Amino acid sequence: MKEIYQIELVKAGNLTAEENEIVSRYWLVKDGLFCEKPSEIAKNRPLSTLEVSKIAKKHGHLLITNKCSCCQTERKLKATSQALTKRYLISSWDCDDCAKEKKVAKKERLELIEIQLKEDRANKFQKAIAEKSWTKFSKEELHALLQMLQAPTAKHLIAGLIKLNDKSYWKILHKANIHGMVDLVKKDGFYITDYTYPTNITEMIQEYLESISLNNPPNEFSSPVHPEMGFRLVKNKNSRSAEDALYFNDVTFDRDILIKANTLYSYSVWPRENGDAWISITPSDNILKSKNITRPNGPQHVGDVIKKWKY
Repeated sequence: MKEIYQIELVKAGNLTAEENEIVSRYWLVKDGLFCEKPSEIAKNRPLSTLEVSKIAKKHGHLLITNKCSCCQTERKLKATSQALTKRYLISSWDCDDCAKEKKVAKKERLELIEIQLKEDRANKFQKAIAEKSWTKFSKEELHALLQMLQAPTAKHLIAGLIKLNDKSYWKILHKANIHGMVDLVKKDGFYITDYTYPTNITEMIQEYLESISLNNPPNEFSSPVHPEMGFRLVKNKNSRSAEDALYFNDVTFDRDILIKANTLYSYSVWPRENGDAWISITPSDNILKSKNITRPNGPQHVGDVIKKWKY
């Protein structure tokens, strides 16, 4: 290995033969590495490793001439420990002035990134409010999202989602992030470390929910409704594990659909191209069936589940 630096060992005067040997062996460097460890020098001596190091540092040090990797200025450096010596001998060593400049530049770069993130977040929230993104969510999704937004920190939010142990709530949260209802800060593009949302967004959602209730009172005869539904299930191309959702997408209906409580429904799923599927849900009374068997362990209503949220 070609050495691009120079090393000079400086010893104190009037050393005993043992002290001279310890200092010489302790500070001996080859190809940027120390040839011996203090424990090896202490072997077969009535001295501990610490005592050997103290003797070597007291009676000797290195003068290293090296060039700064940044400005290429040659500097003479005094190394009073092996750790400092290793730092001065690395090929990427920077002088104090350049190291300070790099530190300032890094700080300024991080500040600019933070400013850009804040601007992007503000634009994201502004667009969501202008487009009234909450109208793209069902009432149940909005109620669940309102419960999530009560979490004082991301840590509380994640703990609540884990406690629920229901993938559908993660789906609602990520859907809200996509539509600008929240902004999720992620580490390595995956782990949620923080979250924020637009000012007064909860009030806007609540006003929207109240307007829906006023404009659509719970009267099944006030507007024509249909008891059946069917829509395409789009394959989830971002699935990471066997526990992730098989299908993921948004869906809208061109008519009101009435789902009655305590009514038996039948569903069917048919394969479609590209791994997609089509699901149809129909009241069992509307089709011929040889048996009507209630599906055990069916999904819970979102309203029942969000009651479990506590912070």
